[in-house]
Amino acid sequence: MSHIIRTLDRLLDLAVLLICALVLAVSGYSLLDNALLYRQADDPSVLQYKPRLDRPLSAPADGGEAGEGGGEDTRRISENQVAWICFEDSGVDFPVLQGEDNFVYLNRDPYGEFSLSGSIFLDCRNAPDFSDPYSVIYGHHMEHGKMFGCLDRYLDRAFFEAHRTGTLVTGDAVWRCELFAVLHADGSDRILFRPEGRSAGQVRAYAEECAEIYVPPTAEGRVLALSTCHGDTFSSRLLVLGILIVE
Repeated sequence: MSHIIRTLDRLLDLAVLLICALVLAVSGYSLLDNALLYRQADDPSVLQYKPRLDRPLSAPADGGEAGEGGGEDTRRISENQVAWICFEDSGVDFPVLQGEDNFVYLNRDPYGEFSLSGSIFLDCRNAPDFSDPYSVIYGHHMEHGKMFGCLDRYLDRAFFEAHRTGTLVTGDAVWRCELFAVLHADGSDRILFRPEGRSAGQVRAYAEECAEIYVPPTAEGRVLALSTCHGDTFSSRLLVLGILIVE
């Protein structure tokens, strides 16, 4: 009987050891996966394509050399890059991509390679030159202010007031973007997330009514929304809205 008990004890010890080893392996994989995810989200190589903020983007980078952080050559990363958006010292400093649908760049980096952090991208229903009255740019919400997780900072009114002005560089123009509202909304909201046929005035009026932070814009112009997931439900969104003014 004692022999059976000792055998069972050894089997139990072995099972516990195997479970601990499995937990350690899963934990290690999770840490490695998270490290890879945040490294992808913070890839500094795209900054070599950051254009000068005083002139439009040029042709795709195929076969050409990119400028170093605003150098003379402002070639795009690919033909799917439609803009570069930058709000200094806010974390918003990204190439803007656009796919044939809104799933293409959810899990692709600006080079078109698989990446869980995805890219910052323009709604597929919007004109790539931002000629629509209302355009929406999306990005994943990530911790530590990565990707559009940096939009959380705009919930602080003092930060919002200090970082209201940015630049959107497209292939045709350089736009100044003046932020005027911060609000939460549901992803099914037809006014905010159905940009086709939407007027700038309609979006401004809607934002004035329901925004948590609202400052009347100083100029008329097209409206740009920066959107990311935020909140306790799958469809909760945080939006930062601005007016586009051509430079």
